[in-house]
Amino acid sequence: MENLLKPEEFLQLLKAKERKIRHTRHCTEQSHRRGMPLAVFENDLKNEKPVVVLEQESEIAGERKFDVYYLQRGDLFHRYVFSVNDEIRLITLMRTSKSIQKLASRG
Repeated sequence: MENLLKPEEFLQLLKAKERKIRHTRHCTEQSHRRGMPLAVFENDLKNEKPVVVLEQESEIAGERKFDVYYLQRGDLFHRYVFSVNDEIRLITLMRTSKSIQKLASRG
């Protein structure tokens, strides 16, 4: 089940402490295949405000998992799925053009 979070709550969690960023093998492969450099994620995470944040269930105790959307232009979003505990682990990344209403209604 996914829960919609306010972007401000999500940003508070991220800024609560400094965390190392790791990428899964799947993420690295998808980054190359989709022509979306991993540095784009780090830039969005550090410098941009997400428009939609959905918290997903995590199978790992003490870990929080998120599906996060950052607006790039018009109706184009960068979508990231990543987990947060002592580090930030990027699971996958992609571009999407779903409407904001469809994104927010998932929560």
